[in-house]
Amino acid sequence: MRYPDPTSSPKGILARLSPLRLLAACIVLVPAGAWLVRGAGEANYTATGTFWIDSGDADYRGRSSVPRVVEASAWAELLRSSTVLESVARSERLFLRMPEGAEAAFRGFQIQDRFLAGTYVLEVGRDGTEFTMRTAEGAWVQRAPVDGPIGEQVGFRWTPTAAALPSGRELRFSVVTTADAAQVLRDQLQVRLDPSGHLLRLSLTGTNPERLVSTVDAVMDRHVAVAAELQRAKLEETLVILEEQLEIMEAELMHAETDLDAYRARTASARGREGTSLSREEARLERRLATTESLYGTVRGRVEEARLALVSSVPDVRILEPASVEETAPGDSRQRMPLLFLVLALAIAGAAAVLRFVPGAWELAPARGTGSSSWRDALPLLAIASGALLAMLATAFMR
Repeated sequence: MRYPDPTSSPKGILARLSPLRLLAACIVLVPAGAWLVRGAGEANYTATGTFWIDSGDADYRGRSSVPRVVEASAWAELLRSSTVLESVARSERLFLRMPEGAEAAFRGFQIQDRFLAGTYVLEVGRDGTEFTMRTAEGAWVQRAPVDGPIGEQVGFRWTPTAAALPSGRELRFSVVTTADAAQVLRDQLQVRLDPSGHLLRLSLTGTNPERLVSTVDAVMDRHVAVAAELQRAKLEETLVILEEQLEIMEAELMHAETDLDAYRARTASARGREGTSLSREEARLERRLATTESLYGTVRGRVEEARLALVSSVPDVRILEPASVEETAPGDSRQRMPLLFLVLALAIAGAAAVLRFVPGAWELAPARGTGSSSWRDALPLLAIASGALLAMLATAFMR
């Protein structure tokens, strides 16, 4: 009958380790992993910008002279709309994925209205006089001398100089649709509206601070431009409606005046005989004329206000603070990660030391009968699982 080697069990493995080795392994390896995780987040930057949202100011008569385009809560949705983000994706060239260090070669790269998205490989000859472009699958696209346009067949507007194209190298790049690029930007943008509904903040995190600032500024400029377009369209629509109402009121006023004058002309002789008292019909016609004149004046005033607003209004949303970028703050949670992992390492080392050197630490209860006690040997696995859970919780806290 073969018996298992007691030195191969978790308890046996711990028995062969000295306290110094246990402590050294935990203190060195666990914080080392934490340092690697922390190092991955050190290069992050966040660009933040702020809008001011006008709640709709009233004029000196207490009513709003400029109609609201959308409610404050809807500005965040407009910010994420394709109308805003697809334009930014095109202007900021977010559709382009190029290799690092190839900025000079792709400077001025643009796309036409119709282009073929995909991954391409540009191979420049060793003498630097000609190039060959193909798809990632190997399909031939173009072969031509340098200093000429590249990729016109697939919808590119790209004419790099010969000095910008490295001789004897391959440049692998990808071009996605503006809709896909806008969706990626939409997923990365963080938008927050304060409870008062006046401040709308957006932020974008990445590793290139210059591009982050440029992208956030482009989003804010485009958002304000779209808001201005929407407000102007709303004002023009309102003005058309009010002018139609004014024409109707002018016709009503003319009819009221004509009816009153006609009635007075028909009853002039009778009025002379009976005195100056007004009949019921004449009183009704005069009230109708007075009411129509009042309504006409109101509509005419609104038309003038709408015309003035059309030429002098400002959008309900304005840029309060342009984009500014900041690096991960020293007090950020990522900076505390090594300390937390060090505490975790000490906890694991302490648990292992207790299991190794404290007599009876493996025995949770007196063994009864002849049943197997292998469940007690699972304690190290439970300790490892607990450590892994603590590590996951610490990682979630770091985020």
